Amino acid sequence: GKTTLAGTFPHPFYIDSEEGWMTLRKNPDFNGKVYGVDGIKEVEEFLLSLRRSLKTPQLLHEFLIKWDWAPDIPIETVVLDSFSFAQEAEKLKVIAELAGRPNQPAIEEKLGYDGYAVLKVRALLLMRTLKYPPFHVVITCQSDYKDGVYHPAIEGGLAKELGAYFDIIGFMEKVTNLEKGVKKTGHRLWFKHPVHVSGHRTERLPDYIDDPTFEKIFSYLKEEES
Repeated sequence: GKTTLAGTFPHPFYIDSEEGWMTLRKNPDFNGKVYGVDGIKEVEEFLLSLRRSLKTPQLLHEFLIKWDWAPDIPIETVVLDSFSFAQEAEKLKVIAELAGRPNQPAIEEKLGYDGYAVLKVRALLLMRTLKYPPFHVVITCQSDYKDGVYHPAIEGGLAKELGAYFDIIGFMEKVTNLEKGVKKTGHRLWFKHPVHVSGHRTERLPDYIDDPTFEKIFSYLKEEES
């Protein structure tokens, strides 16, 4: 559901860390490109490069050519799917780097206190590259359950700081509805959930939207602008 929703955003530059392309290739309306990454530092470096390229038309043209993006089509959305998987990949890199063998990624070793500090700094740097961008930004992640509340599976306490970086934080779940006597399974995107971290900076969004798409979400925001 999360990957499908992200794929409905306009002209997405899709950064894939969990093979979401397998879902996207089934969608004939997907009008972006998918690029694989291995860790959040790699994502941050890409985003910094993208933001620098926006300074001049020539730099942007060179960036788009480098990433095999049609120069006459604007990048309207950047998607990271998912932060959780990118962070797990980065965790293994940090363990290996602190052990002095960066070219031999760890497999089963645990991240110590120093490692978590490094991981949090890298995650913060990534988040800061996402503030006030000239395009839509969509980040997906898994959920963790703790103390009676579901929250985004992001290390280092960053889950509590997401509101400073994103206008909308939603929670996706599968639902089954009865339509004309037939059970139909779909997805529900919550913007105000009783036991999951969620919220938004607008008065227009409902508590949830069933089978969400970009158009469905922004139809409410357009009402706010008008």
